[in-house]
Amino acid sequence: MDYGLNLLDLSRAWATQLSLEEGLLQSEVSIEIFSRLDSLYLNINSEFVQVENRLQLEKVTVGKLQIPDRRVGIGLAGLRNN
Repeated sequence: MDYGLNLLDLSRAWATQLSLEEGLLQSEVSIEIFSRLDSLYLNINSEFVQVENRLQLEKVTVGKLQIPDRRVGIGLAGLRNN
């Protein structure tokens, strides 16, 4: 069974790093999305700022593409409504 699951490669390699400064939390996540000859990773970086003792998502970057604030707001609103 384990051999069969390894052949399916259901578990991807990933890593995360958090850095904390006063009033700022930075998150870096790297997820392997392709691993045949050359590995390909999806990198997602996020910044959270402290607002009234709560963390607020300030910025999201996927690869080198910064997600516009409006899109981040729409995504967060959708998560809150679920």
